[in-house]
Amino acid sequence: VVADLSDLSAVSKASDAILDQFPAIDYLVNNAGIHYGAPWKSHEIEIASATKGLDKCFVTNYLSHFLLTEKLLPALEKSNVASPRIIQVSSTYHWLSDGFSLASSEASPVPLAARGDFYDYRHRATAYGNSKLAQVLHALALDRRLSAEGSKVSVVSVCPAWVGTDIAPEGFMRTVVKTFAFSTEQGIYSLLNAMFRPEVKSGDFVGNTNVVTHFPMKSTLITSNLKLNLGKTLGVVHMREQFTDTLAMVLMAVQRFTFGWYIQKSSPESYDEELQENLWEWSKATVKEWM
Repeated sequence: VVADLSDLSAVSKASDAILDQFPAIDYLVNNAGIHYGAPWKSHEIEIASATKGLDKCFVTNYLSHFLLTEKLLPALEKSNVASPRIIQVSSTYHWLSDGFSLASSEASPVPLAARGDFYDYRHRATAYGNSKLAQVLHALALDRRLSAEGSKVSVVSVCPAWVGTDIAPEGFMRTVVKTFAFSTEQGIYSLLNAMFRPEVKSGDFVGNTNVVTHFPMKSTLITSNLKLNLGKTLGVVHMREQFTDTLAMVLMAVQRFTFGWYIQKSSPESYDEELQENLWEWSKATVKEWM
């Protein structure tokens, strides 16, 4: 079954085709991911998707997974395995997002991260991080619902770290990534552990390197109100994003030295239940016509 995940109509049809073939599903891996590439070149890319003109990265990386999960959840409930699982392939890069652009309100009925009519540098530069935080928020909101219902289905987020795929833009950056990043076999290690390890519980975040845990100051530095306010005041500094990008480069250089599987903490914002519920309700209403 093939589908363009930037088009929710196609996702809906693909979901129906899957259900026709597989009335029971053991594991669902939400793995689709796109990136706009170098921000200074991303102005060349059309970011409006076929889905109501919403941001293509946001729809592909997050909203398509939300719809797919909603449609396939009944089949997961019918699984005969002890713990059917939904795996959200997110990224530690979700730390880049403070969640502000993922919330809807009366003043902004569509989350800023979801809008496909922005053509500024920062919107495109933060699109990937926003979509990856959205995935973790979705996982935790869904976990809370499944737990309340007594469901046997678990939902787990994972980070594959840097992997030598073609998601990096062509040229120098792709060469660097393929030189230092994990192989695809190593990249799926966190995913496989999240799927099959009995120690992994619903709501967990699983990684395949613990480099990030050696930065005990990251939570304070990345989420510091002083740094955030400074960035917003100066308009172009955006300290959180710069610090996260720096950590990402360090991670790529040294991740191979701590290869393994680790249950880790996601960003502080990912545990914000009000933000989780806000995004859930907006997403639910947005995909309703394709259910």
